[in-house]
Amino acid sequence: MSRAEAVIRSEYPEEVARVIAEALQVDNACAKGTRIVTKRRGGLVVTRVRSMSIEKLLPVIDDLLSCQSLSERTLNLVKEQRR
Repeated sequence: MSRAEAVIRSEYPEEVARVIAEALQVDNACAKGTRIVTKRRGGLVVTRVRSMSIEKLLPVIDDLLSCQSLSERTLNLVKEQRR
């Protein structure tokens, strides 16, 4: 079995990046043989995913991107309601 790795980088305003990175930290718990690390550097959110195989990696990335998208939509909704 070959190992697989992916790095996802997303840029946001700094405060948005902080909230997104914190939201993704909760999602970093995952199955045995897979590791997820999310870090923020200013407005850049970087998530590194490592897994035992591409077959295990792809569903994790899909879930991670879904969580990230939900976090973005939630922040936008909150922003709109504050106007």
